[in-house]
Amino acid sequence: MSAAIVNRFVNETGKDPYFLWALAIAENLSGEVVEIYEIVEDDSHQTEYQMKAWNSHFASEDVRVSSDFTGMIFTGEMEDFSVDDIDAFVREDCPAENLDPFTITGPGKSWLCSVWVMKALLLFESAGMIDLSCTKDELYLRVLERAESLMVLRSKRGSFKGDFLVLPL
Repeated sequence: MSAAIVNRFVNETGKDPYFLWALAIAENLSGEVVEIYEIVEDDSHQTEYQMKAWNSHFASEDVRVSSDFTGMIFTGEMEDFSVDDIDAFVREDCPAENLDPFTITGPGKSWLCSVWVMKALLLFESAGMIDLSCTKDELYLRVLERAESLMVLRSKRGSFKGDFLVLPL
């Protein structure tokens, strides 16, 4: 199995553009079906005085036909683990809410989808499931650099339908 970070570029009117992050798992990252794991904001019970609430969202998607994704950043092979093993790990060990004081260099102290993805990858690494090619403190900036490169490549090539780019971390 291969693991990657998949990015969606968001450019809303009146706001600074940003990337949403998700975790992607597949035998072939540019293949038809990729398992996408992400957290999404839950506004249903939130008031202006509460912190953001988060829910897990897991889906199988064909990234080749999605216009939402800018591309993927390959983070490593998970050779001894099946999709079911990885799925169980994410569901059991990577809760949508930040249950401990986890922070990482880069996005600040807020609990965001980017922090959740980085925490999941670091948990994979500490469990011996993956070997990341960078340190915890380098991870955020490396992903942002690769995401920006994917945006440039996408703008030069137009649509990625049928040809999905995957860059190394």
